[in-house]
Amino acid sequence: MKEFIIKDYYDLLNLHKALMEAKFHKNPENGYIAGSPIIAKIMNKIVDLLSEMDPYANESEWRNWRNISQRRAEEKLTEIEGVWERMIVSAVNDCMWNKYSFEKKKSLAKIYLSPFIASEHELEMFVHEVDRRTANNDVH
Repeated sequence: MKEFIIKDYYDLLNLHKALMEAKFHKNPENGYIAGSPIIAKIMNKIVDLLSEMDPYANESEWRNWRNISQRRAEEKLTEIEGVWERMIVSAVNDCMWNKYSFEKKKSLAKIYLSPFIASEHELEMFVHEVDRRTANNDVH
């Protein structure tokens, strides 16, 4: 088995930026990246490592950055379509969504929102919004 090791903070930070761009892009080249459990797992590991390695921040700053509630509040203030909305649209485009149980949908919501962290209530809100839009065929 071969390994790929990144030890430099800035190399890891730039990989993180590239994955964020790929996952949360408005018009993704590959629509499966947003809902990929493998990409979600890798992104979570990278952010965990960055929070430990960051020479300029303490761990709570990264924890705050990962908080989806804070992200949504910032996006509302700037009136931009952000992470939350883009991931709802990605989930709406999942042709299997309506076949999943509520628990499976919450599990998928975590994947779509990673590396951000959502509360149980926010995961339920996400699922209900995707359900509403898929029922109405309302992608945006």
